[in-house]
Amino acid sequence: MRNDITEFESKAKNLRPFHFIVVCWGEAHTDFLLNYCIAALLSPRNIPSLKNNNKNKFLIATTKLDWDLMQFRPMFQKLKEYVEPVYIEIPPLPVGQSHCVHMGIGHKLATQYAYEAKAYSILLTPDLMVSDGTMEEIQKHAVNGIEVVLVAALRFAQEPLFENLKKLGIVPNSKILGEKKESLDLNPRLLVKAGLKSFHSETIRYDFESKCFSGFPVACWWKCEDKDEAIIVHSLSWAPLLVDYAAVPSHDSSMMDNWTIDGDYVYKNFGMSEKIYVVTDSDECMLVSWTPWNVGSLPLKPLWRYFYPPIEKFIKLVLINSTVNDKVFDPLKRKIFRYPVYWHANEVNESIEKVASKSCQLIETGTSADFQTLVKELNLRLENTIGIVDMNSHSLIKIFEYIDKVTLSKKTSNKIVYLLLITNKKLNYCSILVFEMSIRILSYIFKSIRYIKSKVLYSFLGIKLFLLLFINDEEAKFKIKKKLKIIRSYINKK
Repeated sequence: MRNDITEFESKAKNLRPFHFIVVCWGEAHTDFLLNYCIAALLSPRNIPSLKNNNKNKFLIATTKLDWDLMQFRPMFQKLKEYVEPVYIEIPPLPVGQSHCVHMGIGHKLATQYAYEAKAYSILLTPDLMVSDGTMEEIQKHAVNGIEVVLVAALRFAQEPLFENLKKLGIVPNSKILGEKKESLDLNPRLLVKAGLKSFHSETIRYDFESKCFSGFPVACWWKCEDKDEAIIVHSLSWAPLLVDYAAVPSHDSSMMDNWTIDGDYVYKNFGMSEKIYVVTDSDECMLVSWTPWNVGSLPLKPLWRYFYPPIEKFIKLVLINSTVNDKVFDPLKRKIFRYPVYWHANEVNESIEKVASKSCQLIETGTSADFQTLVKELNLRLENTIGIVDMNSHSLIKIFEYIDKVTLSKKTSNKIVYLLLITNKKLNYCSILVFEMSIRILSYIFKSIRYIKSKVLYSFLGIKLFLLLFINDEEAKFKIKKKLKIIRSYINKK
């Protein structure tokens, strides 16, 4: 055992330098950098645990004024005990320029510096904290030849996050942590515990079970039982925490001219390399990055498209499929979107595994090639007010099969309601309620008919009643009636 430890320590000491990279300007973000980001990195199992500490550097791309002010801060002096701070000058933010574009200036300069040194880089933001033990794990991955480590990155709300961290006693009730040269030792499970109560509205809308589920879900998450204090995350948003520049033959930073480093930077430089590692357990690394609640705040009111439960999951999978296949996401992100990421404040148990299994099944369905083909055709139909009434019967039947698969329901009315929902965008929740009521009334009328096809019969009577009440376009009515005949014929044969 001791020989194994000695061998690892020997390899770790011989690692090329780690270059920590951050772009920062302004008093507020300089305080975040020193008091929280660096303080967390100086916890015992982070930077102090690195075996090659005499080689490592901390690259700070900032303005001359902010750099000068950092020199006298106690936390900056503590940082110098472990790594060499390196100043990379960037100009002040021009009036009217995007913060993301300006950040790209610093990232281009700093990543090029690390690339030329063939270093390992640790890519950070000032408003970010990692759990204690993160750098121990990063060091192990570097020793084992991993070239990139990706960590799921969702947005937390600044105010509730710090309030919850203080309640748990892991962040002092003070804004001058950095003035005391104290490291911030963040246990990953306590960080998850605080984080799960501190989502930004953007992240809240990624809850798959929510009635306000995002129309462009960059991530999806499923809540486990309350006692488990855990969620399962599937994400298209990743922070490239470790990047090995010795594995990059030609450095491409062109995307930083108008995008952030968490765009397609990793894919452009590493492709689909098998040496890309995805962190799927918060025990290994938990990363939280925050924004004030009112910055980019989104409404959390229920959306009408989710008011009809039998087809709610199908609609959400359509949105997920459209998002995953959007041109903004590269093949690497599409691939790892299927990976379940466990954020948990307690031990992973059977109930958490069941939620992960359920999420994987839904994501597998919603991102399959067959489903994508269907969604492409569906999206084309939604560009006009007639919706899917011109879609061929085979495609309609495929839609119905998927509704059956994700809702575990064979009710014909579910299929017809979905047909209505995407036939006329002007239909509202009240219209759907009236339709549902008509179905229930007809169901009561025909309850004495003792054969299965009665359900098909009253469903189609209900749709005809609905057409008469709510659709004024005669051409649309005609096309829907014609299509319903095809569907009815298909169902009768089954």
